[in-house]
Amino acid sequence: MSQIRSEGLQPATSCRASGLAEAHRKGQKLGRPLGPVNTKRYIQEKHKNIVRQLKQGQSIRNTAKITSKGISTVQRVKSVL
Repeated sequence: MSQIRSEGLQPATSCRASGLAEAHRKGQKLGRPLGPVNTKRYIQEKHKNIVRQLKQGQSIRNTAKITSKGISTVQRVKSVL
């Protein structure tokens, strides 16, 4: 540690903090990029077979079994109908 201080080098945490501060000053966007936005229309178009089964009156479990999709996926599609 004494060598780092005597040579004027900064620890990694302060280098990272100064880099983030500089990016912030330049107006760059920080953080994780946004993923695709799943709108109601997008979900319905993507899972037409699930929508069809649900509209025919199938249960969530039967729809998942028929379409070979997960129960959570069927529930997500049903929530936007």
